[in-house]
Amino acid sequence: MTSAGLAKPTAASPGSAPSEAPLSFRALIAPLEPARFFADYYGRRPLHIPAGAIDKAGRTVTWPQINEIMAMTSIWSDSSLELALNGRSLPPQAYCYEGIDREGRRTLKPDSQRVQELVARGATVVLNYIDTLLPGIRSTAAAVASAAGAPVSVSLFASWHKVQGYHVHFDTQNVFALQIVGRKTWKIYANREQNPARIPGFDSPSVSPEEGEKRKGPLLFEVTLEPGDLLYVPPGFYHQALAETDAAVHVGYGVCHFVVQDFVNLLVRDLPKIPAFREPLAHFDEPEALARQLVEVAEQLRAVVGQPQQAETMRQFLRAKAFEQYAVYNLPHRRPNHRFRLRRAGLLDAAPTPGGPLAAQLAEWARRVELFALSDLQAAFPDRPAAALDEALQDLIRSGALEPV
Repeated sequence: MTSAGLAKPTAASPGSAPSEAPLSFRALIAPLEPARFFADYYGRRPLHIPAGAIDKAGRTVTWPQINEIMAMTSIWSDSSLELALNGRSLPPQAYCYEGIDREGRRTLKPDSQRVQELVARGATVVLNYIDTLLPGIRSTAAAVASAAGAPVSVSLFASWHKVQGYHVHFDTQNVFALQIVGRKTWKIYANREQNPARIPGFDSPSVSPEEGEKRKGPLLFEVTLEPGDLLYVPPGFYHQALAETDAAVHVGYGVCHFVVQDFVNLLVRDLPKIPAFREPLAHFDEPEALARQLVEVAEQLRAVVGQPQQAETMRQFLRAKAFEQYAVYNLPHRRPNHRFRLRRAGLLDAAPTPGGPLAAQLAEWARRVELFALSDLQAAFPDRPAAALDEALQDLIRSGALEPV
């Protein structure tokens, strides 16, 4: 059931892509077009997209895969595997033991027996940082990072019938919640925290469950997600979810945008290179001298921030952070398997690109996959000579539609 507060696009046209194909950003939000999504919803208001012709759930994760990665005991810690029951996160001591991680450092590691005992009582299992563990999740996370221009953190939530995992809360991320198994009812509330950030005092852990209940406001809408449904929740909106079936799994792709404070933090690291920022401050008994000195420092800081290279340096930093965790290999071939992405303009605008017929075919293919490696390109066009493919690729790079990652 959907209320008036819920935006809902029209249904997709018949015909589905093969389930083994990567789930691009365009496919994730289909049938809504990316241009409309970013103009009308992203960072602004929640959106429910019902399951359509594309098999979104089947391309992501299965129960055997969940069991398999949970059995990789050496990769889990109390921060990457969490449990929640009756609205609260369980303390690590309830399901962890003190062990040694893969780098030989002491850490709290989940005890599989205690985890399963708590699951038997209804504890929600949360698998964090699974961004690169499974091919279906990895490809979609990379596509979301490319489209949004920020790193993506992926968590999987396995919940059980009518047992509350987390109380009402808000996220600092833009969350794309894709329902995989079962049904889960979400309640989105009207109130929203302004510009939440991963900074103590401005994130959800800084707000107690009791305070969250006071701040959430009236119900904006309620929706029950079926497998393949997508729910987009902008940062700051209070929400909660409850499983309606014996088991319910959803995967949350959280876009972690950097904030202006992050730019300031990076700037501060380099300020000591400037002599003025290493000068001793004036004596506290000389307030006028101290005030003059701080005014001079402020002017120097303004000059530093205004340097043309600062924007380009930050742009390169943001770009690198968005893609640094996604690697592609093509062994036993020894040549680097370079990656390329469809730039934002190419994602939002399907205008013709310059070049010959092969460049046009490559552009159409790139708009479907959005992010690819050389090995993907060669596999998609096996009958084309490598030199011709490279020429078409360079045409699209020169046009600004594609760029190396």
